[in-house]
Amino acid sequence: MPYKIKWFINLVILVFCVISCGCMLQQEKPASGSAAVSTAYEVVDDAGNIIQMQAKPQRILTTHFHLDTMLLGLVPPERLVAITPLASDPGISYMVEEAEKITYKMDNPSLEAVIMLKPDLIITRDGTSEERLQGYRDLGIRVFISKMPLSIEEMKKRMVALSLVVGEQKAGERIVQQIDADLLEIETVLSKLKQEKKRGFLVSQMNTYGGKGCMFDDICTHAGIINAIADMGIPNGQLISKELMVKSNPDFFILSGNREMLSDNAKEYRKEFLNDLALQHLKAFQNDSIMYIPDRYIYVSNQNCVWAIKGIANVAYGDLFDMKNEGLIKGYL
Repeated sequence: MPYKIKWFINLVILVFCVISCGCMLQQEKPASGSAAVSTAYEVVDDAGNIIQMQAKPQRILTTHFHLDTMLLGLVPPERLVAITPLASDPGISYMVEEAEKITYKMDNPSLEAVIMLKPDLIITRDGTSEERLQGYRDLGIRVFISKMPLSIEEMKKRMVALSLVVGEQKAGERIVQQIDADLLEIETVLSKLKQEKKRGFLVSQMNTYGGKGCMFDDICTHAGIINAIADMGIPNGQLISKELMVKSNPDFFILSGNREMLSDNAKEYRKEFLNDLALQHLKAFQNDSIMYIPDRYIYVSNQNCVWAIKGIANVAYGDLFDMKNEGLIKGYL
């Protein structure tokens, strides 16, 4: 074979080998980064949006109090960049200790605050304006929408969904298992009661909360109490008048207990209720059955609802449940 032809063939073979090696290296690159690729996952929020997560979020921002509580059951406080001011109030919060570890306290953070906090995930509730949602997304931040739970079963589903978006499915499963175990305990204890169910009437300054279809109504059902407002067919959100209070004639009234952040308006509203002459003849007033409970038992659309059930059952029927370990229910150590 002539030398030039042989040289040309060897050159072609060499070039082919170089190209082949290059291709092999390019194919091996994704393999060397497979650990990073494997951390990506996909979730669907309650609005049907598909969210692509590249890894577990480490700087989470929630916009509402019940979401703060649910998230702090799934992840340690180091993974939240801000929390609502109510988190520091023991009268309504189960996460006072955790809140102390989070620097920023704010309600419904503005876009300016979001830019400062630099979250990698924002979790907000349904009802947040499209303008605000788009503002978050325009900043390049992933947004997960979670519906407000109106029952314990809904809350468990929301907890599972939140555990998926933050990459902590096991923690979510542990919380749901704890809730189910507590519900079974509650049902067992209440089944042994010999007395008839008592009728309770929630007195709220809002005058629209406590009717049929809200979390408090479901809590009353699990506590073995007849929610007088719902029992009269009043849906949650409808105005609750003094006439309805008189008509219901409950065994006891439920009022918010004292707490540090109770407003002056709320205190005045309570005073007017207690001194209302039109109510003094009712069974609850005659029997001095005006029950004060912490707001954390009334506004509890989160995993700690089982403590509310036990606490309210104790108020109605005596000390049925041990509350010494009452605290934030968490799915992590």
